[in-house]
Amino acid sequence: MNIFINQIKNFSLVGIAQNFIGYLIYIVLTYIGIAPVLAISILYPLGATFSFIGNKKYTFINTNSKSNALGRFVIAHLLGLMLNIILLK
Repeated sequence: MNIFINQIKNFSLVGIAQNFIGYLIYIVLTYIGIAPVLAISILYPLGATFSFIGNKKYTFINTNSKSNALGRFVIAHLLGLMLNIILLK
């Protein structure tokens, strides 16, 4: 149970850090005139990469190089990116 609580805490911390940094960069990019859809298109893969690495190394401590976690993660984030673009239009 303690491992599960630590995973929730670490997952939350990685997510909060990723969203906070991403939102700050988004504000700067849109402030300097970059269109919101382009800004999200630039930031989404960077945020997803940060989130994947952070959660793999810090939250779930996955050392299995043959894991299909990356494939599932990419599919989930591509769906999230499409949803963000749809909502911004």
